[in-house]
Amino acid sequence: MTAIRLIVDDIRYAVRVLARRPLVVGAAIVSIAIGAGLNLGVYAVLQRVMLESVLTASAPERLVRIEPGISFPNYRDLRSADLPIDLALMQMARLTWRTPDGAKALSGHVVSNNFFDVVGVRPIVGRTFTASDGDRTDLVVLSYRFWQQLGGDAAIVGRAIELNGWRYEITGVLPGDFRAVAIASGRVYVPIGARVTQALESRRAAQFDLFGRLQDRVTREQAVGALRAAAGPIEMRFPDVNAGLARGFAGSSMDAFSFLRQIPPGRMVLGAAATLYALVGLALFVTCANVAGLLVSRADERRHEIAVRVALGATRARLTQQFLAESFVISMLGCAAGAAVWMIAVARLQNGVLLSSPTEITAIPESLPLRYCLLLVCVVTVACGVAPAARANRLSVIAALQSRRTGRLLRRVSLQRVLVAVQMTISFVLLTAAVFLLHNLLRLQIADPGFDITHTLTIDVQLPTSAPTRNALDLRRAIQAAPGVQAVSWGWPIGPPFAERIRPAGSREAATVTADVHRVGPRFFGTMQIPLTLGRDLNDEDVGAVAPKPVVVNETFARRYLVAVDPIGRQFVRPRDTENGRAEQVLEIVGVARDTLARTVGDAHVPVVYVPQSSPSLTVRMAGPAASAIRMLRQTVERLEPPGTVVDVVPMADSVATALMPMRVATMLLGAVGAIGIVLAMTGLFAMVSHAASRRTFEIGVRIALGASRSAIVRMIVGDGLQIVAAGCLAGAVLSFGLARLLQSVISSQSLVDPLAFVAVILLLLVVGVGASLRPATRAGRADPMVALRSE
Repeated sequence: MTAIRLIVDDIRYAVRVLARRPLVVGAAIVSIAIGAGLNLGVYAVLQRVMLESVLTASAPERLVRIEPGISFPNYRDLRSADLPIDLALMQMARLTWRTPDGAKALSGHVVSNNFFDVVGVRPIVGRTFTASDGDRTDLVVLSYRFWQQLGGDAAIVGRAIELNGWRYEITGVLPGDFRAVAIASGRVYVPIGARVTQALESRRAAQFDLFGRLQDRVTREQAVGALRAAAGPIEMRFPDVNAGLARGFAGSSMDAFSFLRQIPPGRMVLGAAATLYALVGLALFVTCANVAGLLVSRADERRHEIAVRVALGATRARLTQQFLAESFVISMLGCAAGAAVWMIAVARLQNGVLLSSPTEITAIPESLPLRYCLLLVCVVTVACGVAPAARANRLSVIAALQSRRTGRLLRRVSLQRVLVAVQMTISFVLLTAAVFLLHNLLRLQIADPGFDITHTLTIDVQLPTSAPTRNALDLRRAIQAAPGVQAVSWGWPIGPPFAERIRPAGSREAATVTADVHRVGPRFFGTMQIPLTLGRDLNDEDVGAVAPKPVVVNETFARRYLVAVDPIGRQFVRPRDTENGRAEQVLEIVGVARDTLARTVGDAHVPVVYVPQSSPSLTVRMAGPAASAIRMLRQTVERLEPPGTVVDVVPMADSVATALMPMRVATMLLGAVGAIGIVLAMTGLFAMVSHAASRRTFEIGVRIALGASRSAIVRMIVGDGLQIVAAGCLAGAVLSFGLARLLQSVISSQSLVDPLAFVAVILLLLVVGVGASLRPATRAGRADPMVALRSE
């Protein structure tokens, strides 16, 4: 009880002490709110996306994700076996929702009829469909936010909505915190059926995600072993489509981290997440350094009070406890402010943009993890309180009681100067990365992408499942007849930085090469105005060709893998994709196309293979500007397609801008964090220079009395601040160069060291240093020498 009483007394005294300097305390609280708010928000998102179960369920630790995907007929056969795990299926689906205002796109989940039994979730309104509903496929369960979008009426149960051209009966509403996937869940849940799923009876179409709940006293390894044993007879009955089915099964927990670390694209995502968390960690470090510098200055101002307390018997432990108590109060207020701002921003976002979105964003939690908040308060308290406590414990009691400043206060290398230099170093690294991304983004936006974006559009067509299957070639010919249309194909020239492995025909598995594979249509290169340097364009017959499949490669592919041979006629083998039901393909090169912009980040030139394959999306080249044809093309497609079809027509320039959005977001994020670091570093530099100038009052008076001009005093103080800026720039340049070389070896073969970025950031920090040092310097230059000489 005595220890608790002492802590309470220290906190009460800390509040009284801090209340005397509201400006300093306010600046410290705002700084912590910025750094801690960013850190709390990013950690909450990463924890929800990476570490928590992606499927909200009772006892989620008993759920097991089974890899790879599975077809519906194989699932039915597995369920008929006696297994120690209850299996269920789920598939993300794009649906069309018929409303009085027309058809709209809607994201949903197609699930097995026992899905909610396995998950163990209770609805807040009505009921979910269960295995007892049998073969009914006309039921739908709504997400909470979609229910709110429809008005939030509890009497909605039993009503019908039209999805994919079919009427569905609403049976219930899920809780607000329920989610089915890590980032973006669907707004409706419907049973598996021909209404929403194509190729339902094909054993090749391994399109469903398989998971299950372990029965009592059953381990994950035992369940996977039982699955492999049950899959053996299925593989023997259908060897042509189920080769390797049994040995391919593997189990993992339902968190995204366990899944992502198993695949190369997932490891890239994990690396990006770790980088993001490191960035906000750096921002928090800058914040703590800034606040520690302010509190160190405050400790120097309180040297007489500290000396009196030591003279009256206060131990170093008690002084340290008192400074930590003051840091704790500031940290609590700052972290609370940051958490409040985050929660308000999320609430506005959820009630605004995300409420009307076709997809339900589940990656942004509405609450913050309490344990992490408390941990962050403790970390910030120690990080901000140790430096002023150490400064106070090193104070000369005799000099402080006599109100004298010792030479130790004028050291060229002090704790406060080191903290400010560290802030400058981190700000330099963040700003250099932001400037590099901005330069790369501008280069991508200004440079010629290698294809026509002025006269081309993309048309995304989403048909209701009830609509009859139509031939993409027939639709292309119909649009070709529209006025002003010069060419029609499909395909997208830009893709994510994920490459596939293919191997030269007749070679061993070890001889694989990597390339981006783009799905395109007939006369794609003529439509996009991409020149062919060898061979021919793709045609209508190539879409239906099976073996070999005619393809076109770009110049980088030919230059990297076929440098000494004629590319035309060369064959490669593309491995089968069991998840999407694609068999092994033999690809034969019929043409070589000029290089174009192929990725939004990474190498400037990457190998690309263009495969002719049907697609619901179209690419149209107009005789005139693309933007003027949007309405006409939408009406044309809507007349050709059945009711309930969602048609989205977007100019190619807008599509390219959307593809560059991840880089734009990364640039904005880095720029924002760097700007925050600059502001905090500027605040710390200002406080340090002001404090140093006040400590040199007597010296300044002597200099002026001996004939030093006021401009010389200003230059001396500003130069003192610029020395710290220069040290931070030097350390930041070395660190940035090392990080750039490391990233270059991992993600890109092009140089990531941009001299212009270094020069721009150095100039910016020098301007910031001059700005932060100028006011205390001019105030010192206007000092009255008589008053200054009496200060000692």
